Amino acid sequence: MLVPALSAIFIIIVGNKLLAGQVDRGSMAYLLTAPVRRLTVTLTQTLYFIGALVVTFGSMTVTSLLVNHYAEAGFAKKILVELNFGALVIAFAFAGIMFLASGVFNLSKLSLGTGGVLILAFILLAVIASFANYGVSGLDDVQHLTIVSLFDYKDVMAQGDAWQGKLAILGGLGAVCFAGGNLAFNQKDLPL
Repeated sequence: MLVPALSAIFIIIVGNKLLAGQVDRGSMAYLLTAPVRRLTVTLTQTLYFIGALVVTFGSMTVTSLLVNHYAEAGFAKKILVELNFGALVIAFAFAGIMFLASGVFNLSKLSLGTGGVLILAFILLAVIASFANYGVSGLDDVQHLTIVSLFDYKDVMAQGDAWQGKLAILGGLGAVCFAGGNLAFNQKDLPL
């Protein structure tokens, strides 16, 4: 739970600054006065955002494999890679949500107020739902209110296959949100 929570901070800050933050500050007006199409701008921002996540989680995966090897922790390499891949897909879905909010709204405060609050709500609900694993009754249904529950880390640890379909749903959600953010930004009127 710590990795999605920490990556969410990065996602909220960067996701807000990619489109809505630039429109809010006025720097998007300067960028779009050049002979650059909006689609080029949004696709570049999308690739940067996804690339930053891949580099971040790729380095985390390499680090965890090295630490596992040198500390002789005994975790299977496959499990460590799959856990990090699951965290990447959660971050991808969060990034898609934030990019959609940044593409829809012109003001940073509105982008943060929707995408950022939604991501933080998903994390908070996941933390609350985790208490059901420790015997707190009545919290079993809370885990179904957050997209974080689609990453079934218990199935990964048990070397099952059920987690892959759930991660595909998260990946699809992220892709749809990124596409929606691109589409919304490219079709809206900007206050330039």
